[in-house]
Amino acid sequence: MAIRIKLATLFSFIATVFLIIVQAATDYSSMELKSLIENLPRESVKYLATFIFLAALNYLITGPIVKPLLMIINKVDNATKGKVELDDRFNGDEIRMLERGLERITNTIQHQDEQIDHIHAELVQKKEDLSTLFKNTITALAKAVYARDPYTALHSRNVMRYARALSKKLQLPESDIYYLEIGALLHDIGKIGVPEHVLMKSGKLTDTELDAIRLHPEYGYQIIKEIEELKCKGVHDIVLHHHERMDGKGYPKGLKGKEIPLQARIVSICDAFDAMTTSRSYRQALGVETAIEQLKKNSGDQFDSDIVEAFIKCLEEDPTLYMEQEVFPENMLASS
Repeated sequence: MAIRIKLATLFSFIATVFLIIVQAATDYSSMELKSLIENLPRESVKYLATFIFLAALNYLITGPIVKPLLMIINKVDNATKGKVELDDRFNGDEIRMLERGLERITNTIQHQDEQIDHIHAELVQKKEDLSTLFKNTITALAKAVYARDPYTALHSRNVMRYARALSKKLQLPESDIYYLEIGALLHDIGKIGVPEHVLMKSGKLTDTELDAIRLHPEYGYQIIKEIEELKCKGVHDIVLHHHERMDGKGYPKGLKGKEIPLQARIVSICDAFDAMTTSRSYRQALGVETAIEQLKKNSGDQFDSDIVEAFIKCLEEDPTLYMEQEVFPENMLASS
């Protein structure tokens, strides 16, 4: 009721003032000042009557408009207080009721914001914990390789360094580079499953022993396939397919050309280069130029020619890339 009266009075006052201004401007231009003064009492009564009429009219008009609004205000106030009926002492002041309702809503929102911030902080902490667990898992796998075959572990670190430089040359996204490095580090993880007498043999391997060695990509895949983050980020592709060839004569799946995942094609070249330029128990390391010639010679058949070209540019632009290669003792035994 109070808000209807206030609104009706406000609208009527505005309308009356507007009529007075319009009438005064019209009369002033056509009548003398004396006549205006003489007519002032009569005009005042007329405008007062107009004001009362407009007030009554606005009161009737605002009823259907304000009533739903008051119902909403009433429900908001009840909802925020958790009551079915309003307290009697507030029934006469709808504006104050709305203010209380909005204040309670604001407090509720602030409380929910605090809860959301708390939940967000917990999620961030859990994400950090999972990231730490993930990194520790990778470290543990790498250490397991080193414990079984130190040569393979150091070789994998060299391959990881080459793969990082090559992937940057190819302008891969930083997130892809991160997981490609992990794949390069773990690409030979499957050698854990190769018999030790084969893995540690001094000298060239027989055909049977080579067959055993060639199972290491599938062994590696079996080791990491249950780690979902490695699987969805393509690390398992590197582990499984880094010995595939562009001509389809590689292993274990005989993939051909672009069927071989990009990350596996990158690691394949880095793997071959490091294997050629490090000493083994059965042969001396090849020189960098000789190894580059071998990459060129097998470009298109064994290796992706575009990636070979990019890798050679990496070596030419940054000679320290090869010079930082970790050196292995000549008497260290390991298979290829």
